[in-house]
Amino acid sequence: MKLTKRFPAVLLALIALLASAPFMRAEVAQDFHADNSTDFQFRITPTSFPQEKVYLHFDNTSYYPDDKIWFKCFVVNPTTNQVSKLSSTLYVELLNPGGKVIEKKILRITDGQCHGDFTINHQPFYSGFYEVRAYTRYMMNFGKDVAFSRIFPVF
Repeated sequence: MKLTKRFPAVLLALIALLASAPFMRAEVAQDFHADNSTDFQFRITPTSFPQEKVYLHFDNTSYYPDDKIWFKCFVVNPTTNQVSKLSSTLYVELLNPGGKVIEKKILRITDGQCHGDFTINHQPFYSGFYEVRAYTRYMMNFGKDVAFSRIFPVF
C-alpha cells in the first residue's frame, strides 16, 4: 500500500528529471566550451610550444617610385630575445595600397638574420600606404596575427 501511494510522486519526479536532463547537459557542455576551452588553449600555447618573433629594420621611413626598400631581418625567441633556430626560411611580402601581394621574397635565415630588398617599380603604380609583411612557416601555426607587419608611405 505504501508503494502505490508513492508511485505517482516518484513517477512524476522521474519524468521531470528526464525531461530536464538534455537541457542541463547542453548547458554544462556550453559552459565548458565557452569558459574553459579558450583558457585552456591560452595557457598551453605559450608555454608548451616555442615561438618565434620576426623584426625587420628598414633603411628609410618613406619611399618614392623606383626607390629600393632595403631591410635586415632578425628572427628571435620572444621570451629570451635570443636567436631562434626553429626556422631556416623567411617569407617577406610587399603589398600595394589595395592589399594585393605584388612581390614576395624567400630568404635564407643564417644565425637568426637575413637581408633583402624590394624595388618599387611595378606597373601600374599607385601612391599610398604600402605594407611589408614577414613570417616563417612555423609562425603561421599560431595565426596570422604573429607575422611582422610595417606600413609606410610611398609618394
